[in-house]
Amino acid sequence: MEEIRDRSQIPVEDTWATEDMYASDAAWEQELSTLEEDKAVLAGFAGKLGDSGKTLCDYLTAMEKADEKISLLANYCMRKSDEDTTNAFYQAMTGKFMSVAVALGAACSFETPEIMAITDETLN
Repeated sequence: MEEIRDRSQIPVEDTWATEDMYASDAAWEQELSTLEEDKAVLAGFAGKLGDSGKTLCDYLTAMEKADEKISLLANYCMRKSDEDTTNAFYQAMTGKFMSVAVALGAACSFETPEIMAITDETLN
């Protein structure tokens, strides 16, 4: 049976290239902090999605950009966490990300009901 090696014993070429996503944990933290602004922008659309096609398009475009950022942030912290599941720092980083992502999701909970309320005629 092969002994399980420590992360430090794994050749770099056999590890995830998380530096391709963010150069450092500090860069990841900086990007995570921008989700607060994204949340405010997206929440500002509440009650307005049916106002016009432009408003709906602007919201969906902003949401798509936030989703791309969320995906990259999640991928980074989860890969770092997966590297060594006993590393409390990266477990906490994943928890922090999840809290921010859930808060953003809650702020955008108006999306589905508002879009569903738009008549087919208006939506077309």
